[in-house]
Amino acid sequence: MSANLSPAKAGHTQQSASRITAGITGRQTSRTWTQGLRRRAIVLVMAMATILGITTVAASPASASAYSCTGYGYGYSWGYPSQFCGQTIGSGTYVQTAGAGFSAPIAWAGWLSNTRVRAEFYNNAGQLYWSATSSQQNGGSAVGAWKWYLYRYMQSGYVKYTLLSNGADIASVYQRIG
Repeated sequence: MSANLSPAKAGHTQQSASRITAGITGRQTSRTWTQGLRRRAIVLVMAMATILGITTVAASPASASAYSCTGYGYGYSWGYPSQFCGQTIGSGTYVQTAGAGFSAPIAWAGWLSNTRVRAEFYNNAGQLYWSATSSQQNGGSAVGAWKWYLYRYMQSGYVKYTLLSNGADIASVYQRIG
């Protein structure tokens, strides 16, 4: 029977057998468990990016398009950081959309209550010239996202996205404009 299997199929059969054996004996390693959590976190962030209508490709800092993330929360010290990401889409100093969101791969590690996002645009002299605060997401959640449609030219400088929970700053990301 194994003579009829191609080498790829034979290797797949051996892999499947070792997985079954590991499952029967209960020898699942913490590395496999960790990889599963990381995969779920990546899928969650990608789903959030899809909801926002954004991509996860970083553009050059000389244009208005940028994407950046930072970790926050209790899970950070355990190796499962919750993420807060911001994205600005445009070209040069023309900004089409600005948005930000958060997600936690483990609910207890990044659960936030009454969340909002604040977007602040500063010129090269560090002066705030445009800002907006999102609507509030009431209650507790491990995921949230907001987006503004600007379709306007902004001054050269930077944008700061801040995640707020119950009015307190949780995390911030900065992106260069122009």
